Amino acid sequence: MQFAFTSQRRFAVGLALLIALAAIPLWLSHSFGLPYIDHPDEPSFYLQAQVWRGALQTDAYILFEGYPPGYLLLHQYIAQPALEAIGVVGVSATVRVMRAAAVLFTLATMTLIGLTAYRGGSGTLGGLIAAALWGFAPAVITHGVYAIPDPAVCFFVALAAYFDTSVLVGLLNPADKTRLFNGIGGAVGGTAAGLAAGLFKFTAAPAAVPGVILLLYMLITRVRLPRIAWVGLLGVLFVPAVILLVRVSQVLQQASETMIADLLGGVLNPARVANNFSVMLTPLSLPVPLGLVAVGAVLSVRSFAARPPLIVRERIGGAVMGMMLVTAFLIVWATAAFAEVTLGNRLRDVLPATALIAIVIGVLVGMVVQAFASRRWVFPVVALVAFGLFAFRIPTIVQLVQDRQQPDRRVQIHDWVYASLDPAAFIVSGDYHKVFNPYWSGLPANVWINWIESDNLLEKSLADWRDQGAAYAIVSLEQRERMRSQPEGRAMLDDLLLLREFTDQPMVGEAVAVYRLERMTEALDLRFGDQIALVGLDRADSADSITFRFYWNTLQTPTADYSFFIHLTPPDNRSDLLAQVDGSPARPTRPTTTWAAGETLISAPVTLSLPVDACGSLWLGVYDFQTGVRLETADGDDVYLGDVPC
Repeated sequence: MQFAFTSQRRFAVGLALLIALAAIPLWLSHSFGLPYIDHPDEPSFYLQAQVWRGALQTDAYILFEGYPPGYLLLHQYIAQPALEAIGVVGVSATVRVMRAAAVLFTLATMTLIGLTAYRGGSGTLGGLIAAALWGFAPAVITHGVYAIPDPAVCFFVALAAYFDTSVLVGLLNPADKTRLFNGIGGAVGGTAAGLAAGLFKFTAAPAAVPGVILLLYMLITRVRLPRIAWVGLLGVLFVPAVILLVRVSQVLQQASETMIADLLGGVLNPARVANNFSVMLTPLSLPVPLGLVAVGAVLSVRSFAARPPLIVRERIGGAVMGMMLVTAFLIVWATAAFAEVTLGNRLRDVLPATALIAIVIGVLVGMVVQAFASRRWVFPVVALVAFGLFAFRIPTIVQLVQDRQQPDRRVQIHDWVYASLDPAAFIVSGDYHKVFNPYWSGLPANVWINWIESDNLLEKSLADWRDQGAAYAIVSLEQRERMRSQPEGRAMLDDLLLLREFTDQPMVGEAVAVYRLERMTEALDLRFGDQIALVGLDRADSADSITFRFYWNTLQTPTADYSFFIHLTPPDNRSDLLAQVDGSPARPTRPTTTWAAGETLISAPVTLSLPVDACGSLWLGVYDFQTGVRLETADGDDVYLGDVPC
C-alpha cells in the first residue's frame, strides 16, 4: 500500500543546513593542540603504518598485533603514500589531514542518520531531529575529530543501517517507488558496511548482523542468482569476513587465560552491559527526549490503530526501530567484553550504538507527528520542543570550541627550549612527559633531548640528578608549592636557577616553571638601562682564549634588538682594541625583542681569542646594532670583566 512522505526537497534542504552548521564546531576544533599531539592513539597508528611500510626500522612500536587492520591499512596504503606524494610528511602533518578526514566521516555519519530515519518513515521533522541529535552532541564533537578509527567506525555502522533500512522498506512496502538499495544490493551493502566497521573496531562487527539476516532471507525466499553472481557476492563479502575472523583468532591465540576470562566475564556481566547501555544514551541528552518520545509512542500506537491507511508506515517504523535497538544492544554488549564505559573513559567505543539510537528517536518522532497529522498544532509544538532540547547544548559546544582553540603550552615550552637552551636532559612530569619525544608528540627535534620522568624532585638529591645526566627540570607550580612547604624543598629550590615561568592563560597544559639544576659560578647584578640585567657569568681561561657564558635577566621586554661586545684594551687606553667579539647577548635564535619579562637567558659560550702576549682589561657593553647607541649602566660606563694578566 502506498503512503505519502513529506517533501523530499524540504528534507534535503534542512539536512544540508544542519550539516553546514554542524561542520562549524567540528572544523574550528579539529586541529586543536597541533603540532603537539596529546591523544596517545593518533601517533600510534601513524608509527605502526610506518613500520609496516618499512619507513621506520624499529620494533619499538609494534603495538597492534591482532588489532583490527582497517585504519592501519588506510594509513599504510592510502593516506601516507598519497600525502607524501604531495609533500605532507611527518606525524603531526599527517594527523592534521587525518583529523580533517575524521570530520568528513562524522558529517557523513550525521547525513546517513538523517537519511536512514527519513527512509524508515520519520518524515522531514523526525529525520532532521535524528541527524541533529547526533551532529550537535558535544560528545560527538569531542570524539569525532580525532585521527583514530572511531569516526570511520561510526560512518560504516550508519552506512550499514541505511542499507538495511532500505532493504526493510522494500520488503515491507512493495509499492515503494524509491527502490534505492531495497533489494539484494542493499543487503550486500549492509553486510559489507558492517564487516568494514568490524575491520576498524571489533566491537562494531555486530553491525553486519542485520545485513546477513536480510541477505540470507532474500537468497532463500526471493532471489535466484546465476553462478557468476554468486561468485561476485562471495567475493565481496568473503574477503573482509575472512580478514576479520583471522584477526579475531589472532587476538584469542595471543590472549592469556586470564584475558579470555576477563572478556567472557565482561559480556556475561549484566551490570556492566547495563552501565554501558546507559552511558551510550548520555550523548543524546537523554532521558528527557526518550521520555517525551515514549509518551508520544504510546499515543501514536493508539492513533495508528484507528488509522488503517498508515499501517504500512507503522510496520516499517517498528521494524526499523527494532533492528536499530537490537544492533545497538549487540554493539554495547560486545563493548562490555573490553571495558566498562564511562563518560571519561572509552565513551567513543559505544558512539556507533548512539548513532543507531538517534535513528530510533527520529523514527518515533515521525510516528508521533503522523499520528496527529490532522491537528495543526502538533508539528510546530514538536519542532519547538526539539529546538529547545538542542538550544541548551549551544553554550557547551561554544565552550568546547573555545577551549580547543587555546594554544598549547607544551608547544610553547618545546619551542622555547630549542631556541634558548643547550640540549641536555630534562626532568619532566605530568602533562610534559612526551614534549621531547618527536615520535609521540609530533613536535620536531633538530637535536635529541633526553628526559627523565619524575613527579617529585625531592626523591633524589641534586647531585644524584646531575649524575643521572639531568640538567633542567620542568616543575609544575603545584609541585613547587609543595616543595616550598618543606625545609628540604626550599633548600633545593635555592640551589636551582629559575629560567622562566610559563603561566600565560588561557592555554592547554598546567602552568610550570623551568629550572636549571646548576647556578652560575659568579653572581652579578648589573643593569643596562631599565630593560636588561646581567645576573651572572661563567669564565674559563686558556693560554690563547677566554670563554664566557653570560646569564641575562629581562627587566622588561626590550624594544630594540640589542647586541653585546667584549673588548680587550690596554689598561690606560680604552680606545685601543687588542681583541673583541660581538654578537647576540643570548643566542641568535633569541633576539632581545623576544625576551619575556622575568626570564633568565643563558648565552651560548662566547670565546674571545687572545693575541700572542696580549694583556689588558676586559669590558662588556650592550648596544643597538642599528644605531650603535649603548645601554648605560648605573655608573654610565661599560661593565668591567677583569684583566688578562701580562
